[in-house]
Amino acid sequence: GVCPGCSYRWQITFCPSCRQFSPHEDWYHWPEGSVEERERELELGRN
Repeated sequence: GVCPGCSYRWQITFCPSCRQFSPHEDWYHWPEGSVEERERELELGRN
Protein backbone atom coordinates (compact mmCIF):
# COMPACT_ATOMS: atom_id res chain seq x y z
CA GLY A 1 0.00 0.00 0.00
CA VAL A 2 1.15 3.49 -0.79
CA CYS A 3 0.06 6.36 1.43
CA PRO A 4 -1.79 9.00 -0.62
CA GLY A 5 -0.47 11.71 1.71
CA CYS A 6 3.27 11.04 1.93
CA SER A 7 3.77 8.34 -0.75
CA TYR A 8 5.40 5.95 1.73
CA ARG A 9 5.19 2.33 0.50
CA TRP A 10 4.05 0.16 3.41
CA GLN A 11 5.21 -3.45 3.65
CA ILE A 12 2.81 -4.43 6.45
CA THR A 13 -0.93 -3.74 6.63
CA PHE A 14 -3.24 -3.61 9.66
CA CYS A 15 -6.73 -5.08 9.46
CA PRO A 16 -9.18 -2.97 11.48
CA SER A 17 -11.63 -5.89 11.62
CA CYS A 18 -9.44 -8.59 13.24
CA ARG A 19 -6.82 -6.13 14.54
CA GLN A 20 -3.90 -8.14 13.12
CA PHE A 21 -0.91 -7.14 10.99
CA SER A 22 0.11 -9.05 7.86
CA PRO A 23 2.37 -8.52 4.85
CA HIS A 24 0.71 -6.10 2.45
CA GLU A 25 1.13 -8.40 -0.57
CA ASP A 26 -0.97 -11.07 1.23
CA TRP A 27 -3.99 -8.81 0.77
CA TYR A 28 -3.95 -9.33 -2.99
CA HIS A 29 -5.03 -12.33 -5.02
CA TRP A 30 -3.67 -12.56 -8.53
CA PRO A 31 -5.80 -14.02 -11.36
CA GLU A 32 -5.09 -17.65 -12.15
CA GLY A 33 -2.13 -18.00 -14.49
CA SER A 34 -0.57 -14.67 -13.54
CA VAL A 35 1.31 -15.93 -10.47
CA GLU A 36 4.39 -16.81 -12.53
CA GLU A 37 4.25 -13.43 -14.27
CA ARG A 38 4.02 -11.60 -10.92
CA GLU A 39 6.95 -13.60 -9.51
CA ARG A 40 9.06 -12.62 -12.54
CA GLU A 41 8.17 -8.96 -12.00
CA LEU A 42 9.19 -9.17 -8.36
CA GLU A 43 12.49 -10.85 -9.28
CA LEU A 44 13.20 -8.07 -11.78
CA GLY A 45 12.32 -5.40 -9.20
CA ARG A 46 9.19 -4.16 -10.97
CA ASN A 47 6.72 -4.03 -8.08
